[in-house]
Amino acid sequence: MNHAIHVAEAPPLYGKRKAANDVPPGYKRTEVGVIPEDWGVGILGKFVDITSGESPSRFQFDFQGIPYFKVEQLNNANKYIGKEQTKYFISKNSRYILKDSIVFPKRGASILLNKVRILISNSYIDTNLMVLTPRDNLYYEFLYYLLNFKHLSSLADTTSIPQINNKHINSFLISFPPLHEQRAIAEALSDVDALIESLQKLIDKKRALKTAAMQQLLTGKTRLPGFSGEWEEKRLGDIASIKKGEQKGRALLNKGGAYPVWNGGTEPSGYSNEFNMNENTITISEGGNSCGFVNYIDTKFWLGGHCYAIESKINEKFLFQALKVNENKIMSLRVGSGLPNIQKKRLENFKVLIPISQKEQTAIAQILSDMDTEIDALENRLEKTRAIKEGMMQELLTGRIRLIKGGII
Repeated sequence: MNHAIHVAEAPPLYGKRKAANDVPPGYKRTEVGVIPEDWGVGILGKFVDITSGESPSRFQFDFQGIPYFKVEQLNNANKYIGKEQTKYFISKNSRYILKDSIVFPKRGASILLNKVRILISNSYIDTNLMVLTPRDNLYYEFLYYLLNFKHLSSLADTTSIPQINNKHINSFLISFPPLHEQRAIAEALSDVDALIESLQKLIDKKRALKTAAMQQLLTGKTRLPGFSGEWEEKRLGDIASIKKGEQKGRALLNKGGAYPVWNGGTEPSGYSNEFNMNENTITISEGGNSCGFVNYIDTKFWLGGHCYAIESKINEKFLFQALKVNENKIMSLRVGSGLPNIQKKRLENFKVLIPISQKEQTAIAQILSDMDTEIDALENRLEKTRAIKEGMMQELLTGRIRLIKGGII
């Protein structure tokens, strides 16, 4: 179903800077800031029933029945959590927690990771979890988004071990719209979540297809139409020159620098005003946790001291794909335990299977590069959609933008 969301225009207070006491028409100043006149303010504990979990030693687990959740099971879901996300079940029908309740960790680092979930069935929970069951004047899905927006860390004690107790819920001030608007806000945000989920599934599918294509095309098991002839195994040192980079001290890194500094891994380690490598270069991490990671840099950059540049003598995009499909084998070349590294000689002796025909190399590289481009575009769209959701939460959950009653078609 497509939803056309009609919104009221943002009040002048949010369009330009106003005097401290200036409140726009239809809004009021409260303990939590300026909110719409028909929104309420109250302590969260007055709108929910609070339940803490029970030790697993109290139960005998079965293969079916009512699900039991520990903190670790929260990792198996993003929003809703149900029977599919756990392996623990209780057949004895004792006092359980009602579905549509909100569950989250109440102690430890998981609080900082903001692991908030919705129970989609009646459930039991572990002692390290807390559940809030909304009463009639608070819609459960609105509460889910509100806790995500506020972040669990804003409820917790800021001690060495973060924790959330009943006292935190019973003193936490929230603002909330009428129930019909709570539902409208939740539905609007839920639609964006559905788009995010569908994009993630599509990306996962495209990645799987790319992996399958690499396994077929880069081993010669599947040949592209019009190509035949031999493939041969070559030492990497015979088809490329391998160059180690130069380490840049932190003092020489510049946040405003035009050129990324690559020391291996999936992200630049900083930026520089200088570059020592040109665009379209293959890199392989030389040391550290990312040791053996294969990357392709399409801009000018600074090659750091813990990274190799692979300057190809054949089609560089084909060689990149051939090395990427063998990334696990390259990582197995590591030596050392504390700070593993890959020695240049071992990398030079690494064997790569290539077609003799350069035209076939180019054709294979083009197909796989096109698949990469499609995946990159989807990932950019996913990132933008997540940013849109964050913006919507900021506006809708504070009342800066209103969903007109009856405005969701």
